[in-house]
Amino acid sequence: MPAISILTPSYNKSIYVLDSIKSVIGQTFKDIEYFIVENSTDEKTRGLVDNYVKSLNDPRVHLFFEDYPAATRIQYYVPSLIINKYFDLMHGDYILYLSDDDILDLECVEKVMDMLKTGVSACSFKLRKQIWRNGKFVADNGDITPSHKTALGEGIDCVIDGGQIVISKACLPKLGQPYYRVAKDGDSHHCDGLFLNRLTKIVHIFPIFTEKPLVYHRQTEISLWTQG
Repeated sequence: MPAISILTPSYNKSIYVLDSIKSVIGQTFKDIEYFIVENSTDEKTRGLVDNYVKSLNDPRVHLFFEDYPAATRIQYYVPSLIINKYFDLMHGDYILYLSDDDILDLECVEKVMDMLKTGVSACSFKLRKQIWRNGKFVADNGDITPSHKTALGEGIDCVIDGGQIVISKACLPKLGQPYYRVAKDGDSHHCDGLFLNRLTKIVHIFPIFTEKPLVYHRQTEISLWTQG
């Protein structure tokens, strides 16, 4: 069994998604399982991801295809639907979610696993927000260091991004389905907040203190969950 599973839903981000995939494949820690769930309505993105994954010929990488009708996309957060389905199908001892326009530092998983080897069930790490437009870096937009930041209660939007958290898969039965709220009754940060609020009730999230960020959250012209 792999030490850690990473999940990336891919939706219509042809100019960004390959950078996200490459940041996982290039990790210095190699004992990973990588699930990419291609649910684009854009055939360009679907073909790009399909062809790139085939060219990798990497047994750690698993590509799945999902098609969601327009009515489902209007009513639900599709990334939540994907998380709720595929978290249960992953085989790693730990799970990390990576958005299709975010990038992991190449030492991210290695540093995360060093923390998890101490016996903790969940950890968080520094994220740097960046502004990107048309596939190009524009500016840094500040760090989020989550050592003292958690959701404080139901209905409180979270100041930690869901992509900053690694959890033990053993936590999932305690959380129970659905892990992420699927109804569109708030934005994606609200959805993260509700998940983390429930998570902090069953496990302590230990922060990893690093000088550099371990994940870069690219705020792009097409990065909102509400579009998928």
